[in-house]
Amino acid sequence: MQLPITGLNVNVTRNPANRNQLIIGMLQAQWGGEVGSQFHGNWPPDVPTARARFDKDERITKVLVLHRDYTWARNETAPHWIAGMQVHTNKNFYDFGDTDGRADVCSPLAGEQIIGFYGRGGSYLDQLGCLYSKAQK
Repeated sequence: MQLPITGLNVNVTRNPANRNQLIIGMLQAQWGGEVGSQFHGNWPPDVPTARARFDKDERITKVLVLHRDYTWARNETAPHWIAGMQVHTNKNFYDFGDTDGRADVCSPLAGEQIIGFYGRGGSYLDQLGCLYSKAQK
């Protein structure tokens, strides 16, 4: 049985080729007090990190992962990055980055909880999904 996520650290930065486009540069989940996962992604150090701290009885019920193709400076295939996240809990919701557009939804089945994330990242997060476990009673 896994501990539920008790907080998130998310870095939202801008596309260097088009400053109007937001990108999720980094995501870190936390369990319990200050125990955190490794940082996933890469981000400029001068961009502040948004933090969400959940109440003791607050649990994630759904995560929308929004993605898009981005403007790129060179004549290459446009990169596809994570533009934003919307995290729904049993008490609230938290927006990070651009929350409009195409979304993949992480939604646990009855008796499950979201316990972490997996994905792929280079300069920014390219892909993101959720890890599930049986909910604690």
